[in-house]
Amino acid sequence: MSIENYKKFLKILQEDLDKIFEYQSEYIFCKEGCSYCCEKGEYPVSALEFQYMKQAYDELDEEIKDIIKKNIEKLKTEPEKMYKCPFLVNKKCSIYHNRALVCRTFGIMTQAENGDLKVPFCHTFGLNYSNIYDENIKKLSFELYEKGKFQAPPKPFNLEPKDVMNFDLAKELNIEFGERRRLIDWF
Repeated sequence: MSIENYKKFLKILQEDLDKIFEYQSEYIFCKEGCSYCCEKGEYPVSALEFQYMKQAYDELDEEIKDIIKKNIEKLKTEPEKMYKCPFLVNKKCSIYHNRALVCRTFGIMTQAENGDLKVPFCHTFGLNYSNIYDENIKKLSFELYEKGKFQAPPKPFNLEPKDVMNFDLAKELNIEFGERRRLIDWF
């Protein structure tokens, strides 16, 4: 597994993600200190992603490492399907620059295989896409979009991590992501 090729992949991917988030900025309300997406999830990551995350962990201050170790120990003794990310410390990602694909791509509307649009769950907290999501019909509302006089239309992107791992760029760089597991199962 080549971390160097993965870093090249992430650099290009992040540039594209930044453009997507900017294009959808009228609908995206992610900001530092908001950690809803880190509070409860499964966080599937590949072997390569975990290796990259571990590199960032190894460079952390001992105090932060101790907090993360305690978080992991607690998760291992109280296994749950959905859990708080162990790298979340004081509502911040302690390994932010080395975060997984699932973290990088969260927040953007996607399209399910059946064609249905999927908005991130944080819309229920008044966040991403909540300004055009109608809770009564459980869908995006064209009426709310029209009323909002937005610059750009809401658009789904194909950014599920399993799809991102199969981008042509990943193939060109010979990136082998390896097995995918829940983050907690790598410890």
